[in-house]
Amino acid sequence: MAFSPDQLSGSALELYDYWNRKSGSRRMPDRNDIDPTEIPHLLSSLTILDVEDHNGDPRFRHRLIGTAVVSFLGRDCTGTLVGNNFGGSDFEAHIHEILLKVVEDKEPLLDQVERPWSTVNTYNRLILPLSSDGETVDKFLLHIAVDFGEIRKTTYQEAVEQEG
Repeated sequence: MAFSPDQLSGSALELYDYWNRKSGSRRMPDRNDIDPTEIPHLLSSLTILDVEDHNGDPRFRHRLIGTAVVSFLGRDCTGTLVGNNFGGSDFEAHIHEILLKVVEDKEPLLDQVERPWSTVNTYNRLILPLSSDGETVDKFLLHIAVDFGEIRKTTYQEAVEQEG
């Protein structure tokens, strides 16, 4: 499914509009175009990832992680590679796959993430490419939007109820 801004609402739409304004006539903005003082209310839900070349194979490193994202993930992954934080899970393989897609397509992507093991079943991740040369994706700006209306029982609570 192709990305459309019509799929966005709230802070994700606000960030997309900001990213689009910063792009101007370019395909995507540079990281230096993004001014945190212009979007302070969005910072806690943002992550910046660097794209690193590893023998011709892109790898993705967490450069900055907002406080709400750290709280949601349950850990601060700043400085680590994507794929080295949750035991190489299917979840990490999925994010690596969609980041590669954004590198290749050079376009934003909205991803709905299923987390059946978590207290939050689903959340949306908006991935916006950044480029220092206007063509090659070398960073990502990610926005995490959690719908806390879809809360499920934790694994611990389920286990206690099954025993009781």
